[in-house]
Amino acid sequence: MGEDWNTRISLINRAKDGDDEAAWEEFVSIYHGYIFMILKHMRITSVDLEDLTQEVLVKIWKNLPKFDEKDNRARFRTWLSTLIRNQALDAIKMAKRYKKRVDKAQEEGMIKSINECELEAIIDSEWGQHILKVALGNIRDVFSEQAIFVFEESVKGVTEQELAEKLGIKINSVNKLKNRVKKRMIEEVKSLREHVGI
Repeated sequence: MGEDWNTRISLINRAKDGDDEAAWEEFVSIYHGYIFMILKHMRITSVDLEDLTQEVLVKIWKNLPKFDEKDNRARFRTWLSTLIRNQALDAIKMAKRYKKRVDKAQEEGMIKSINECELEAIIDSEWGQHILKVALGNIRDVFSEQAIFVFEESVKGVTEQELAEKLGIKINSVNKLKNRVKKRMIEEVKSLREHVGI
């Protein structure tokens, strides 16, 4: 047992060093299964088990430098088990609080349940809007404030006639400004979509 103990303490000391990736990987390979099984015995749902195991490992990684093995030989297992238990209890409490908030919000009509198709449509719409905002931000410095203003207002439905009157310029000029920005926007959106793979 003495040799195993010395090896384990040596590994713990090496894993304390945030720059020793090999030691941390070895530590994870040894303790991952143990952590997983402890959580399973605590009746954590199978959906959450792997995520929670990873959260515990992150917590260990952050706190391991504080561990002092000189106190006594049983202390690491006690320290580790306490950390696992506390992280699991925190996760359970957070899940219960979240569920209560969602249930209450649904009861009060603040949110409604949506099916997967509706959610997908929301995600697509929001992503499209996000891409347009990023694209406009990227090209904003290329054009005059007036050109950007004309484009933004035309997207909102303001007519060329209204914009011409408001800005004191010809309708033809409004049309040119709008189309220049629109053309560049189309190119920028295409470039962004290629870049992010959508």
